[in-house]
Amino acid sequence: MTVDYKKKYGEQLQAIKENYKAFDQPYNGKDNDDYVNGQGFCCNDGTPEAAQARTMARTRAVNGNFKPNDDYEKMQFFYHPDHLGSSSYITNLDGEVLQHIEYVPFGEVFIEERNNTWNTPYLFNAKEFDEETGMYYYGARYYEPRLSLWMSCDPMQELKVCICSYTYCISNPIVYTDPTGCLESTDVKRNSNGTYTVVNAKNDGDNNIYLVNGKGKRTGKIIGTTLRPYDFMGTDNQNGAFHFNAKETGVTFDISKLTVSGTVKTENATYSVYNANAQRLLDWGQSLFKSELQLKSPLTFYGELEVLRSLSANNAALDVKVSFGQHPYTAINAGTNSNGTPKITTLRAMGNMIFGANVHSTKPYLLGTPNWYYSKVMGEVGKYNQSQNSGLGYNKGFPYFGEHTYSGSYIYYGYYGKFYK
Repeated sequence: MTVDYKKKYGEQLQAIKENYKAFDQPYNGKDNDDYVNGQGFCCNDGTPEAAQARTMARTRAVNGNFKPNDDYEKMQFFYHPDHLGSSSYITNLDGEVLQHIEYVPFGEVFIEERNNTWNTPYLFNAKEFDEETGMYYYGARYYEPRLSLWMSCDPMQELKVCICSYTYCISNPIVYTDPTGCLESTDVKRNSNGTYTVVNAKNDGDNNIYLVNGKGKRTGKIIGTTLRPYDFMGTDNQNGAFHFNAKETGVTFDISKLTVSGTVKTENATYSVYNANAQRLLDWGQSLFKSELQLKSPLTFYGELEVLRSLSANNAALDVKVSFGQHPYTAINAGTNSNGTPKITTLRAMGNMIFGANVHSTKPYLLGTPNWYYSKVMGEVGKYNQSQNSGLGYNKGFPYFGEHTYSGSYIYYGYYGKFYK
């Protein structure tokens, strides 16, 4: 895999400008060209000589770093992370780039440039890097990026015996993060009327839904699973990051009533569905699309895709997270686990799944392979997503082609009938 660092720098620079605009701070549009002892950018090559030089530089900088009280306000730094929260660019109050960092997939520093003796300790996943051990501290345990392994067992390993306790993010560090080094995923609290409210969610590779008590501590009970760890997480469609905000995705649901009902209108007809679980909602969405194709009678598969695009656009009939008039993260039953607990997903996820299934139905029998057709269509879908959201170029290529991981994974599921890895 090759990286166009010049292009990436331009994209990051634009994001930095937007961040400064949001904070109402001036941005001078220039890299800081200061030099440290005439040496320009400092890099750490891991040698004892480099460590000694770094220590000496810090010692020399002590006297120069203490400034009159009036100047303390300027000693502020802004962190500009990538989609995993890792420190990528660091700027000062004036918008000058002071440090630039790139990583290999499992967190080891690949490129580190700076033009000052100051060096941030918060690197991969914005976790503190311990220079003495060469490890990151996550709160529950230490992580060794050179080995791609945790240095101790997950304290909650018994809750997820199917995952190796020492493996970082189930060996998928480009998509997942592990905020604490401890199993987290979706947490819910039980209300007095028997319903549950989502109080936390993490994209950590764990699909379990854990019950917590009034103090936020897990009771050990698992009430069900999500289809994806991020089902109840919000998304930043500009940089591709996940987040949890209780006001946005902290829905309340009745575990015995995980169905939805809705009525939508198109130019040609009105369609309704009642008490639908995930499978029934998927079938309904495909049936609606077929009915619209019969009414509009497009002559080619291009015409069918145009019909699908109009039906799936924001606020259109098949944008069910909006058109149903319900919370976008309304919980829906998506099956039953072997222990009898429900599999749960959301209305937002189902809208993307319906789209993927309908894309598959438009493929002409003799036109290429399913993978080829998917790649062609999703290439345009991802391009549209990036343009609409001023995207920074995340998730390039197969399988999401610029779509956010949340929507892309469910489109993929709808098309192929399974998730990508």
